[in-house]
Amino acid sequence: MKKLIYICAALAVVACSKSEVAYEGNGGELALSPVSYLSTKGAITSNVYPEENHIALFAYHNPGQTATDNVTDYSVFASNQYLNDTEFWYNTSSPTDKVGTKAWSGLNSIYYWPITGSLVFAGYSLPAPEEGQKNSPSIGTASYDLVNDVLEIDGYTQSANTASTFDLLYFGRDGKSYNNRRDGIAVPVQFSHALAWITINVKGGEGALVENHVWKITEMTLKDVNTKGDFTFNGTPEGEEKPVAWDLTADAAPMTVFDAEGGKNLTDGFVTIENETAGTVVIPQAPKQLSVTLTYKSPANDDITETFDIDLSLGEGVIWEAGKHYVYNLTFSPVEIKVAPEVTVWPSPGVTTNIER
Repeated sequence: MKKLIYICAALAVVACSKSEVAYEGNGGELALSPVSYLSTKGAITSNVYPEENHIALFAYHNPGQTATDNVTDYSVFASNQYLNDTEFWYNTSSPTDKVGTKAWSGLNSIYYWPITGSLVFAGYSLPAPEEGQKNSPSIGTASYDLVNDVLEIDGYTQSANTASTFDLLYFGRDGKSYNNRRDGIAVPVQFSHALAWITINVKGGEGALVENHVWKITEMTLKDVNTKGDFTFNGTPEGEEKPVAWDLTADAAPMTVFDAEGGKNLTDGFVTIENETAGTVVIPQAPKQLSVTLTYKSPANDDITETFDIDLSLGEGVIWEAGKHYVYNLTFSPVEIKVAPEVTVWPSPGVTTNIER
């Protein structure tokens, strides 16, 4: 049965609009469904989306636009906001998508596809709720300009504790509009990384692996890391402008990468040094130094502890960017510390999120 109702697009954020929207109340629930999920607090490194994380969704409606793969004018969509920064969550009792996968649905309300026209979407990831809470904690003030494809999150704060860092993902409009009638298949939504990921690998070089002389990393700290800033994604940049920009808004401070009890022995092959697997995700910037505390045995078999500051510069003209993976390979020997940096594209999360049709 079809009926007309009034809906508040984001119950906790904005007041209900006065526009009357038609909904299909039988089998037309709007839901999201990642193809798979991963339990991790650090970097999302493959084509998965963490089950525990929520999604903030923007949606816009054009009553006169049928679903299309080539939207040429977003102005009517922009004047009919359907969902405004609305929180979705993985809910085992929500409806399944067309292939039977359990879906994500509105956290505080059920949302339905409009009877007429089509929708366009944008959004970003939200961290898991804190224990005993239903909603995700705020990560800043978000807004989206559909016409210009600009997503802004002001006041974003990353944790300085790598056990609690959050991998911020985002997506803008994709040039298509969708409804639940066109072809009955899931709608792919591709997230991108808003942060940079840092990995430190270490090994022992010549003279560092002498019998009975154990070299051990006991602490590793990134110096001058800024964990707060304003994020902007511009899907239609001009000239040399990058699609992602960060405006750092707080003083830099140390971030401990490794201080595990017992330390980590150097071996003849590179091993990753971190307290949390893939946990060092930071706002894009250029940390200048890495502080490393190393213990080793002297020729007289005494324990010696030294702390070194290692230059992390990548060379002239190399800038830190969102979606990049910065790997530092450190080789320790009695006479020197060799630093071999690598910069790669962060493996795309491939978060094929499905909007039930």
